[in-house]
Amino acid sequence: MSDSRPTTAIDNNDEGRVVIDWTQVSDDAIRYDTDDEEETMRAKAKERKRRKAAEQARREEQARLEAERAAREQAEAERIAREAEEQRVREEEERRRAEEEKEAERKRKAETGKSSEAGAGGNGTGSEVKKVVMDPGCTRCTRANTVCEFLVDGNKKRVACIRCNQSKGKCRWPGDGKDAEAGPKAMADKGKKRKADEETPEPGPSQKKRAKSKPIEVLEIDEPEAGGSGERKAGAGGFSGLEDKLERLIDVAGLIANNLAGLFEAHEAVAENSGRIADALEAMLDESYGFGMAVSPSDSGSSELDSDELREEAKWLKTHGEDEEEESGGEDESMAEAE
Repeated sequence: MSDSRPTTAIDNNDEGRVVIDWTQVSDDAIRYDTDDEEETMRAKAKERKRRKAAEQARREEQARLEAERAAREQAEAERIAREAEEQRVREEEERRRAEEEKEAERKRKAETGKSSEAGAGGNGTGSEVKKVVMDPGCTRCTRANTVCEFLVDGNKKRVACIRCNQSKGKCRWPGDGKDAEAGPKAMADKGKKRKADEETPEPGPSQKKRAKSKPIEVLEIDEPEAGGSGERKAGAGGFSGLEDKLERLIDVAGLIANNLAGLFEAHEAVAENSGRIADALEAMLDESYGFGMAVSPSDSGSSELDSDELREEAKWLKTHGEDEEEESGGEDESMAEAE
């Protein structure tokens, strides 16, 4: 059996030889230099296997490249998602840190305010401060007719009331012998109180206990309040009274305006009705004396008659009627004499 060699279907006179990819050439285009049909068939089968193997290798290479491309795209997508998640985590962390800083700043300001309030009260320990309304109040608050408010710390230590603290003074109490600022009125009040105490019998132990345990109002505060609240309250009360009076005056003025409008409308209605009555009276007079009566004063004037014009017209009509009766009587007498 001779070795067969595939050749291409080209001109045999070509001197040059080229390298041909036999996997890309069809079986019909290949010619073999042997006349043995069996040898040719085996060569063709071998060539087909070679082409299939090459095609399979090409497809595998293409699949590998496609898989690598898909893997690269997936890795890129995962990287983008990972970066987005990291960015979101960083933003949340920054937001949380900013909120914590704000909260810490707010707490620091609150602590600073409490410590400054306690320092102004003379405590300096930064403990809790409460506002206590004293009854009766100190002499300064009593003369000013304001509420005597005290700032008391957590150790139940009194500090000066708000009004005395603003005036840089000390609280003086009625009857303690230290009320140097009290005037004659306060001294007279002391005398009256002493006289009333002498006349009033001394209470028993239970009454003394009740008198000592008189309840006081305690108000919780978180932030220091500016002094002078009693003055503002008193001023607000005065302004509220003036506002009530002004509102009443405004209401009365509105009622007066409404009444004036009603009177004006009633006057217009009366004037309109008077004109209609005058027109009706004129029509009645025209119908009654239209047969030969002279022109009345109302015929040449306006249709709207007042009371004086109506009286003049009635007097004129009465006189004119008497004259006509006399003339008719004279005519009757002359006719009787003629007969």
